[in-house]
Parts: sequence; C-alpha cells; structure tokens
Amino acid sequence: MERRRAIRRLLKEWGATGDRIAALSKDLRDAEAWVARAGRTGGDRGLIEAFEGEAERIRRAIAETVRRKAAMDEAIGGLGAAQRGALELRYRERKSWAAVGARLHYDERHARRFEAEAADRLAEWVEVSGAARDAASCGGLRIRSGHDGSDRREGGK
Repeated sequence: MERRRAIRRLLKEWGATGDRIAALSKDLRDAEAWVARAGRTGGDRGLIEAFEGEAERIRRAIAETVRRKAAMDEAIGGLGAAQRGALELRYRERKSWAAVGARLHYDERHARRFEAEAADRLAEWVEVSGAARDAASCGGLRIRSGHDGSDRREGGK
C-alpha cells in the first residue's frame, strides 16, 4: 500500500508536469530579464550573481522535471490501453472518477480498478528511493532495467 501511495504521488506530479514547467519557465524569464536589466544599469554585482545562480537552479529544475516526465512516460507506455487511459484522464486531465469511467466506456468502479492495477504495475517497474517515498514530491525515480514495455496488454491487466 505504501508503494501504491508513492506511485500515486508520482502520478500527480507527472500529471502536473506541464503546469510546473510553465511556472518554472516564467520564473526563469523573470530572473534572466532582471539580470539583463541590472547588468545594463550597473546593478549590485552580488545581487546579479545571486539572480544568475537562481536562474541556473531553475534551469536544472526544468531539466529534472523533463527527465522525470520522460521516465514516467516510458513506464506508463508499457501499460494496457485501459490503464493508460485511466491514468491520462485522472492525472493529466484531472477528470473525476465518473468522467474517467464514462470516457473509457466503463463504470466508475472499473475506472478505479484500472488505476489501482496501473499503480501496482508501475510499483513493480519504478524505483522510488526510500526517503523520497514520504516526500511531497518524490525525488528518487528510476525505471528498473527489467522493464521493456513487453507487459503491454490491451484492456485492464
């Protein structure tokens, strides 16, 4: 159950990737614009360096977010169609369980089952570092080398 919770945290993070990248990109543009303005006007060098450091931190955060999304995309790609659909609708499109079921042409109970099966399957394929399991945003994420997508099946399991 703990692994399923960790996977669900990862799925929520995966679903919000677009929003996170957009927010980080805005922060990066703001920091770079501030550095450019301060450089032109002869601003405080220490403050400029601090903003340059912040811009670099944001670039690294964007790169890490993209890496984590790609790793989750790879793992999710190995699931069956109904499981992938349930995850896409629930976590990316943020649909209610009733809406997920309706879009998949199943009832809400089946939609929840597809999501639970997907989370269990992902728990087998994705390694989440121990300390990260309890973090609000799981830090250690790695697809186990044994996962090659060959378990892909249509339907539920």
